[in-house]
Amino acid sequence: MAVYQDGDITIDEDFARFGSKSFAINKINTVDVREKKGSITPVLVLLIIFLLTATHWFEIKTFGSGAVALFFLACTALAWKFALITHYQLFLMTSSSQAQAYSTTDKRRVMKLREAIERSMIRRP
Repeated sequence: MAVYQDGDITIDEDFARFGSKSFAINKINTVDVREKKGSITPVLVLLIIFLLTATHWFEIKTFGSGAVALFFLACTALAWKFALITHYQLFLMTSSSQAQAYSTTDKRRVMKLREAIERSMIRRP
């Protein structure tokens, strides 16, 4: 009987299955969720490229150079958006080694998954 099932993830009394990876519940020592914040580095790199070349584009004053400038500004805006995304990673520490089992941007989903694994761990003798 599955304690938790969502897509290709299944947790039952004996195994935690993540697609093709399986972890035996009785071998899991610790379940850990870590937050990984996005990086601002891509935004800074795109801004530096834009600022270094902006003078040249505006001196030419052609439609093509303005389109290139708008393209770089759009890329910078997208990089900024992705820099604000937080990824949540579920780590299972087993008796043999540490393995990352799952990563998502949905905090609620990863917390439900963690609770399901912990419930299965408690049920083990």
